[in-house]
Amino acid sequence: MSMIFLGDACRMGHGIKKDAELAMSCYQMAVLQGESFGYECMAQIYLSYGYDADHIKEAYANLSKAEAMNGGLSPMGCYMMGNLYYLGLLGEKDYNKAAEYFESIDDPGDDFYWKARYRRGQIFFLRR
Repeated sequence: MSMIFLGDACRMGHGIKKDAELAMSCYQMAVLQGESFGYECMAQIYLSYGYDADHIKEAYANLSKAEAMNGGLSPMGCYMMGNLYYLGLLGEKDYNKAAEYFESIDDPGDDFYWKARYRRGQIFFLRR
């Protein structure tokens, strides 16, 4: 987990100059140490670059690896994956798939819970 924290510091510039490449290296080392959350953090970086096809492909690949490695995603990973389907960034918009990921976030104490609930509300109104 320490490599995740170091990667976060590099990504956000906390106590060190912002450096996305160094953050990616830290997250990759975390994955090599068995920490699937490293894949989710790499996906977050790819999505922060914008929604071009290459970045979306890399983000999706990393989220899929995290899901396979861990048997599921963290709330952050579920929210990112849900958004990929909600926004149609993987092809056509798939509100059913998006809702599955958003609904899997079940801890009201997590910020992503409330973000996911907001998205589920949007899906409800879009389906009407």
